[in-house]
Amino acid sequence: MLFPLTIMKYKLVKIDKLSGDMASIYSVFVDKDQETLLDKFLNEFMVSFKDETKDIVGRLRTMGQKTGAREQFF
Repeated sequence: MLFPLTIMKYKLVKIDKLSGDMASIYSVFVDKDQETLLDKFLNEFMVSFKDETKDIVGRLRTMGQKTGAREQFF
């Protein structure tokens, strides 16, 4: 039995608002979506987990602009 082949295309994009001299922050577009995976995540959780999502964005901005991507962050 043959199964149809599904090919997904991905595009890596730099998030300029979060990136800086210390690190570049990226997200992914999947196929022909109009939002990156980061945008989808933030839109989904911003209402019910506002403080947590703001913290994540702040930490990404800090990595990009002040500290770099240190091992202890992961």
